Amino acid sequence: MRNLILYLFILLGMGLSFKPIAQTSQNTLIESGKILVELVKVFKKNNGQPVGMLNTNNLSDLCFTNSSLDNLFIEISKKINDSFYKALPASISLNSHSHECLLELVSGIYHYKLFKKNNTSLTLQLEGDLKLVPNEKMEREIK
Repeated sequence: MRNLILYLFILLGMGLSFKPIAQTSQNTLIESGKILVELVKVFKKNNGQPVGMLNTNNLSDLCFTNSSLDNLFIEISKKINDSFYKALPASISLNSHSHECLLELVSGIYHYKLFKKNNTSLTLQLEGDLKLVPNEKMEREIK
């Protein structure tokens, strides 16, 4: 990239012709310097971020789809360290063939527990961790 900019600067300095550099006017050199400064501004504007990720807010969405015939209950907690979890105030209750989401969660590691609802009791079916990446909408289907 640096070589490309340097090459453009040399071409613009020569006035885009084959005249010797000594014959170019000062105005051409000044104009080519201005163009070089504008090019540097354009390339530095992103500050190293990918073009599609300019709107980063470090929040993610987590969605669950229940494709089974069972009624489910999901508890989610944020992992603070190796032995401590902070339970989220909102748990998800999924009826048969339904879809629910938790919106704008802070990215990081989360622990979930999936319970199957029987008449009045809950039985643990699945437990695990998942990692939310910033600006991600994670979809999980339960079959």
